[in-house]
Amino acid sequence: MNNLYILALILAVASANTGVWVRWTSVSVPAFMRVKASGSERVMLEILNDGGSNIARDFPGNFVNAKAAKIKHVDVFAPLRMENPEQYCDNLATMLPESFEGIVWLLVQPGYLRFQNAFDGIPYVVDVVYYCKQHGIKTGILSYKEGWTKLFGSATAGSKVLSALPLWYLSTNGEANFNDFESEGFGTWKKPFMKMYELADKSGVDGIHINKSYYK
Repeated sequence: MNNLYILALILAVASANTGVWVRWTSVSVPAFMRVKASGSERVMLEILNDGGSNIARDFPGNFVNAKAAKIKHVDVFAPLRMENPEQYCDNLATMLPESFEGIVWLLVQPGYLRFQNAFDGIPYVVDVVYYCKQHGIKTGILSYKEGWTKLFGSATAGSKVLSALPLWYLSTNGEANFNDFESEGFGTWKKPFMKMYELADKSGVDGIHINKSYYK
């Protein structure tokens, strides 16, 4: 692992009101300190291995290192899959460190989820939110308009339970603002919490996956 490359990449993407998504790579304390020094106070760490139910290899170390670097907001993201909602949340609860106080972003997208009837989709996601809440887990939704429409049959499908959660939406137009939410928004959210606006090269050197997100 080329730590100098990681540090340079993180420094390039981090800025004020920028969240850094970290996936498939191990990040050192100095690297996270560089994130903080560059003005970013939020990181989102992969907690589940891609599409699976086991803990991501790098999550424990990355969480410890991010906390040691005194990153203010340490969140995680996890793909929501076709699995018993209660068991899914039980599994997440066993993986989260006792000191975790951030948001668990539920990645809602086709590929991981598939419903025979689109009308069954929203109640399923609501069930996951309910069972996670029983463990004291604060959840948010991570998705995008096209995927949401494909899963639930309508871009405006939603519920009061979900619209009360923070929304992190994907719109890779390269702009660190919410100006496109009127056209890229979905569900019943009136405003977003965060926007993923630029993707890093997914082929990345040494498996590095770091993307930029904007929040207020």
